[in-house]
Amino acid sequence: MRRHQMWVLTFMLGISILIAIYYKMNHTDSFAVKGTVDTEESTVGSRGVFPLNGEWEFYWGQLLEPEDFKNGVGAPSYMVIPGSWRKDIYGQKYPEYGCATYRLTLTNVHPGVIYGIKKQSIRIASKIYVNGKLLIQSGVVSDSVKGEDMGNTPGAAYFQADAEKIEIIIQVSSHKIFGGGIAESVYFGDQQEITSFFAKNIVHDMLPIAFSFGVAAVYLIIVLLIPGYYKKEKASVFFPMGAASLALINGTIGERIVKYILPGISAEALLNLESVVICMGILSVMMTVYHLDKKFISTLFRNLVLLTQGLFALLYMVLPAETPGIRTLFIIIDLLTLFVIEYRVFYLYIKRTALGITGIEHGLLVLVLYFIDVYCIDQMVFTRGLIGNDRMSLISSVLYIFVWVFLLTYRYHAMFKKNEELTVALLESNYNMERVSNHAERSEIAFLQAQIKPHFLFNSLNSILGLCYTNPSKASELLWHLSEFLKSAFDIDTTSEFIMIESELESIRSYVFIEKTRFGKRLEVEMDIEDSLKQQRIVPLLIQPLVENAIRHGALKREEGGKVRLSIQTEEGFGVVAVYDNGPGFSPNSRTRLDRKTENTGTEREGVGVGNIKKRLMHHYGEELHIEEQEEGVKVWFRFHLEEEDGHGKGSNCG
Repeated sequence: MRRHQMWVLTFMLGISILIAIYYKMNHTDSFAVKGTVDTEESTVGSRGVFPLNGEWEFYWGQLLEPEDFKNGVGAPSYMVIPGSWRKDIYGQKYPEYGCATYRLTLTNVHPGVIYGIKKQSIRIASKIYVNGKLLIQSGVVSDSVKGEDMGNTPGAAYFQADAEKIEIIIQVSSHKIFGGGIAESVYFGDQQEITSFFAKNIVHDMLPIAFSFGVAAVYLIIVLLIPGYYKKEKASVFFPMGAASLALINGTIGERIVKYILPGISAEALLNLESVVICMGILSVMMTVYHLDKKFISTLFRNLVLLTQGLFALLYMVLPAETPGIRTLFIIIDLLTLFVIEYRVFYLYIKRTALGITGIEHGLLVLVLYFIDVYCIDQMVFTRGLIGNDRMSLISSVLYIFVWVFLLTYRYHAMFKKNEELTVALLESNYNMERVSNHAERSEIAFLQAQIKPHFLFNSLNSILGLCYTNPSKASELLWHLSEFLKSAFDIDTTSEFIMIESELESIRSYVFIEKTRFGKRLEVEMDIEDSLKQQRIVPLLIQPLVENAIRHGALKREEGGKVRLSIQTEEGFGVVAVYDNGPGFSPNSRTRLDRKTENTGTEREGVGVGNIKKRLMHHYGEELHIEEQEEGVKVWFRFHLEEEDGHGKGSNCG
């Protein structure tokens, strides 16, 4: 067994032991003996507010008024409260449905003192008389199902003692809901203490409700604000619904906080609301578990639960709360649904089955379902009257929400960490790809730069050879320029993406000198270079190919020769390179042919073409290469980003 499994199982065992101890301690003292409480006894008198627990007089099947006891009503039985009226102290059993009267006498009270009485849960309709006066009524008590109207709303009332004895008579009827009786303790004390006790109960009940609603709201906002989170973590969509459902369920038990929010709601509507909200709670648990890992719950089971819970929710909205058999069947199906879900989750946890969630997440899910069990068991034990309050339900609901939040937060953290790792991996991969791409581009440039056209080299050498006899000094100068040009072609730094503009200009000057030597007065080349731009860095082989194209396809296409002008200036914060020629312009197919020269495929080794320049301009600068036909010749130009003093280009893609 893995360490986290041991921790989870040990934690569950520890909590179970604490709950058992709590239930043992929750067995409050009994003060009533054979229908009487002596308030001067030390165990009673030392308490400010005390529960009137113990043996009350019990009259089954009768709704007795205070006047009836003055006239004599016969020998009573005795029933222990809190609890249902299933069995009295003598072992006599009674039906789940019916009506009865409880009676208790308090002796040795202080006349003139204002006392209070606090009613909790009395199922399902009740009247409370104190010294012959009706103080609290919840619903309409009746000896038949037709006359009964459900109530069971907590409340308090105050009265002044006029003698040393106080008589409390409680009429109870429960013809529509099984398990009638005084389910929770009735409390007695002076006015101030009862008021304070009532207020504390309301606060105690509101805290877990506010906590559940607050968590549901916050988590829903988080889910909605994080883009795409609900798509990646569908379980997160159903958790807020479950937390809100639990808050509403808690609002219908204990002090019935929902009654303070909706004061006009009837007891029947409140019971139906509780049942509908339980449907929502079951669905939220199932769907959250289902989306954590689909191995927990089959699609068939999911659809079956959706159908049954949806059907029950609909029935409770349209049928009376006391419809025979529906509520019992509803409880049985809910318990079976929870059992199947919990069995699958716990079985796979013990078997250590490989799932899409981690072992820690699986362990937390086991704890979530464990606290659901604690909640349900406490409610069932309380409903049967075996314990005097349902505080453990409220505590377990808070722990349930807390563990759910921890589980989903843990999953979000794991998902965030995984995304972060993937992001780092992608950035590294992108960086490596960019390095490979840049190296490939530089290698391509180097390869293209080295493509010296044979006829150009042959013609240059012929010119040098001819000048050796007629003008040796000119031949020497031409040879020097050819060597400089060849040096720029072969001395290539493939580790750098950029060169100084001045370096490219040196290569251009050597090329132009060679061509002017060959063609003489037929070729005229002008250069207008802004001095501040000569030390700017630029992507290599952007300018020289344009000058070459302008000479070969522009100026020299004229029989009498032509003119080429290179301009590099600053305009509007950009560097602008422009090459002009006064050649014949474009023939119908010349622009297409010029663009195709970039591909350098087949046997057409034309050097760096226009298309290649376009591609690199867009990659490095996000700029276009502009080719404009003018009245005389062609203008080709582009912009490039100027470098800041720190060496980084403004808005460029370069480093």
